[in-house]
Amino acid sequence: MGLWIAGAFVLALAAAPSLFARWAVASNRNVTAPGKLAQSVIEVRGMDCEACAAPISAALAKVGGFYDLRLDIAAQRATVRYEPAPARLDAYVAAINDLGYDAALQPTGRQRRE
Repeated sequence: MGLWIAGAFVLALAAAPSLFARWAVASNRNVTAPGKLAQSVIEVRGMDCEACAAPISAALAKVGGFYDLRLDIAAQRATVRYEPAPARLDAYVAAINDLGYDAALQPTGRQRRE
């Protein structure tokens, strides 16, 4: 019985980073009319797991206008949906860089309206 409990505990700990990251991203979403959102891709070198989503999401939420974040860990890209505003993308890149990542806008990832 103890082995089953220990196994369940280890499984829960192994799943915790990705589950926490999904919860953190979902909790930082702002309610915004979908017609007013833009989407851009930011290259984020240094991301190595889904747990990176929580601090990145929190940093973008502090800048403001942030709606959604999707990470592509393998390609080291973050797709951000946000309310367009002057210099907002540059502020997002600076906020990610302040976390210790090496972030830059993709040349083609500037703004795409949805």
